[in-house]
Amino acid sequence: MNTYYIDTKLGKDSNKGDIDNPFKTIRKFSNVCVPGDTCFIREGVYYETFTSSKSGEKDFPITYQSYQNEKVIISGTKIIDSEWKKLENGIYSTVLNSNLKSLGDGHNQLFFNKEMMIESRFPKINNAFELKRENHITSFNGGIIEEKQDTDNPSKVKVIAYYESNELNDFEKNFFNDSYISFVPGKEWWGEVGKIIKSIPGRIEFEFTILKHKLIHSTPSENDIFYLWGNYNLLTDEKEWFFDSTNNTLFFKPPTNIEDSIIELKQIPTLFHLSNLSYLNFKDIEIFAGNISFNKSSSYITLDKITSCYGSHNSGVDGWITMPPIYLDGKYNKVINSTIKYSSGPILVHGNNHIIENNVIHDIGYSSKSLSGIQDGGKAFEINICDNTIFNCGGIAISATFKKSKVLHNHIWNVNRLKTDSAAINCYNSGDLQGTIVSHNFVHNIQGKKDTIEHWGGYGIRLDGGGGKKGVSNCKIYNNVVLKTTSNSIGIWGIPDTGDNYNNSFVLVFNNVVDSTILLAEANKSFQGTKITNNVAFNIHSVGYNASEFPNKKPGETFIPFGCTLKNNTFNKNIKLGGIDDEIFILPYSHSFTLFNDSIGYAHLHSGAHLKQHHLNNLKVLQQENDLKFTNIPIGMTFPESIKVKYIKENQLIIQNTCPINYIDFNGQVFAIIKNITNIHSINLTLNDEDFVSFTIIR
Repeated sequence: MNTYYIDTKLGKDSNKGDIDNPFKTIRKFSNVCVPGDTCFIREGVYYETFTSSKSGEKDFPITYQSYQNEKVIISGTKIIDSEWKKLENGIYSTVLNSNLKSLGDGHNQLFFNKEMMIESRFPKINNAFELKRENHITSFNGGIIEEKQDTDNPSKVKVIAYYESNELNDFEKNFFNDSYISFVPGKEWWGEVGKIIKSIPGRIEFEFTILKHKLIHSTPSENDIFYLWGNYNLLTDEKEWFFDSTNNTLFFKPPTNIEDSIIELKQIPTLFHLSNLSYLNFKDIEIFAGNISFNKSSSYITLDKITSCYGSHNSGVDGWITMPPIYLDGKYNKVINSTIKYSSGPILVHGNNHIIENNVIHDIGYSSKSLSGIQDGGKAFEINICDNTIFNCGGIAISATFKKSKVLHNHIWNVNRLKTDSAAINCYNSGDLQGTIVSHNFVHNIQGKKDTIEHWGGYGIRLDGGGGKKGVSNCKIYNNVVLKTTSNSIGIWGIPDTGDNYNNSFVLVFNNVVDSTILLAEANKSFQGTKITNNVAFNIHSVGYNASEFPNKKPGETFIPFGCTLKNNTFNKNIKLGGIDDEIFILPYSHSFTLFNDSIGYAHLHSGAHLKQHHLNNLKVLQQENDLKFTNIPIGMTFPESIKVKYIKENQLIIQNTCPINYIDFNGQVFAIIKNITNIHSINLTLNDEDFVSFTIIR
């Protein structure tokens, strides 16, 4: 077992690889390493792709990690070194050198000092991944002009459609021609992308290709949302850019002085190729502007303390699911203690026996195509998704069709922002889940337009049969807290006679606290074996049954489908929307989370990603009246339920376990309070009961 060192600034691949004579590239180590070897990577930006044929062994993994927490970035970009020419209105242009290439419309990314810039668009936005309906145009009219068979693919149709909006009134004829349109049409289940072929004030016409069976749900109509992009005419604001592929010319309006900045163009979609490898560890490394890809033969690979930043990008020009920041496949792989942020696509999961644990996942799913945080790629099983913080997603936080799996202790909010008829934790028509557990999740502030029968809003947790042939069965949903959804807190669909476990669903819903409704949908189908017990909710409601078949049902009376068991539930229509009254507080929940800048109050759960021992070194401690306030906490992470502190007060050594109160806002900013500690100069903390870290109190 050998230890090697890598330094992109001072190293040479001809060196022997020790600390005084490091290699220059990660590639060099991957070529010479054997099972049990470790390489320490020194600070710097490494413009290279990870490929290797070398696997570790069960007791001798190969490890790649940063040296003593130095900042290591593996980048999929190249610096633009061609000359910039200043044009009018603060716009610059450059003809790309032959060493730079376009990744194609909708795939290119431009970075200015490591911040992703905005491809020219309307309406304008402040950053490239904003996930707000308000950053879109809303149509007052829309529809199909023409549809015809796609000659290249019989399963698809080519559609010419239109939108009308008052927000387009001030633009002259043909202004938007050749722009792209990203839109969320009809029932708003998913996004589509088209090309503008005609524009006049107040109206655009565009063409797009879609699967035949999807068109009925995705017909452009009134009140759809969309934005327009990829046109030089739209290049007006700072941070915006446009690429002219015909002339290989990039146009850019920088936010600050262009001469003193690093401007980069994405070049490598996949940075880490982990196919056919096993027993590898990657620790404390940032993956910038490129993704990590496994395959079905990848096994026992651990991503620990990884930061995936801008891991995937696709404006939705092609494909159903855009390239994910992490394509997880194979078996027995782990993604732990990591941050995944600013990605157009979801973490896509195939294979079995993976662990996705203690991660912060945010500002993900901004593509008009893929709108999930974590998504099952099909037939995944025994997946543990635990203790993650997930917020600011375009659609679903966890698309959980995983069989024999666990979705536990996750903290989820502000998701489903660009679509509707969805849920924070959603399972659709996946048949027998074989005992999957969804428990101890804290779900709140779930978005999603709800106005008509077409737009069902955003659920908290949903087992959605959706008229499918399989339904959803054999799942336990318990000890969750769900607050402030635009639709029902929990939704359960009946099982059709073609479905798995028909007449014995094995669906158990118990010990949940929610401030809205538990919905029983498609109540004309089988609910036998469904048990709903010991929950606190606003009420229970059922839809999808023939009322004429139940003449004795009183107006306003809840219809309970045959075979569904309700027992010991509290349905209280006086529950405050946005909070849980103390009167209905039930164990085992604790007041560990408190949200500020909102009226939720206490959340009664300690879910989400937690600080680890190594995070303590960066924290600051302030005396705030009679309490200690901890700041500089990583986004989305909170203190665990109990920590150990040590301090001296009045010449007496005090060692005690305590429970900090964590406060978190909707951007994931966190601070924590330890109450009733004052008149001390320093304090020592540990999260592992052994390694105390000392802090001087700031006053």
